Amino acid sequence: MLGCLVVLCSGCGDGSGSVSPPVANLRATSPAEVTEAASSGVVAPVHLKAEEATTESPTRPSLNLHPEIVIRTSLGNIRVRLDREKAPRTTENFLVNYVERGWYANTIIHHVEPQSMIMGGAYLSGMKPKLTSAEIAERGILNEANNGLSNRRGTLAMARLADYEHSATSEFFINLASNDHLDYAQTEDGRLNGYCVFGKVIEGLEIADKIAALPAKPQTGVEGGARIPTEPVVILAIEQVGPR
Repeated sequence: MLGCLVVLCSGCGDGSGSVSPPVANLRATSPAEVTEAASSGVVAPVHLKAEEATTESPTRPSLNLHPEIVIRTSLGNIRVRLDREKAPRTTENFLVNYVERGWYANTIIHHVEPQSMIMGGAYLSGMKPKLTSAEIAERGILNEANNGLSNRRGTLAMARLADYEHSATSEFFINLASNDHLDYAQTEDGRLNGYCVFGKVIEGLEIADKIAALPAKPQTGVEGGARIPTEPVVILAIEQVGPR
């Protein structure tokens, strides 16, 4: 069986006022479903190795340390300033492997939690995966959570597998509260915990709040409490704007 990645908030909506770190789950899917997803516009990214993602390179000299993107959704636009200075590998992976290749067109916001976060970048309509579990394992990038940036309200961060810190690919979330418990921490066995922040919303945060407040329903068959808007919110595109 093949699998697909969904990163969720385990324990979201429990009334405690605290949201647990995103938990990645592999939802079983058939080869036919993966083939159908591929025929719906999946673009296989060119994997950028961690050591290749730097702010200076022979092919991409003098890169802007704070490039900006616009997340164009069916409910409005969200403008984000990325931080290539603090998260160079994460920013370059996001731009080169996904934004520049049109990866996010027609993906959906697949998890919403009012006053907490919204998540996107991993699924097409109907929860069709953009990546298989094998592709996620192959393309995961170095976790740069230890960069001094905190998961505060209005920040953009990468989702990843809960049990492997270097597994972020295309899936992201926007914090709608100060989720400091998602920040970097070193475990006793030396593993790197935390979720890498690599940008901040500079326009349209009210759009993200509006999306998070939409009526939502649990996703059947997915562990961890996924809440998908009853009326799908589509990411029409994510585009880089201004100096590169």
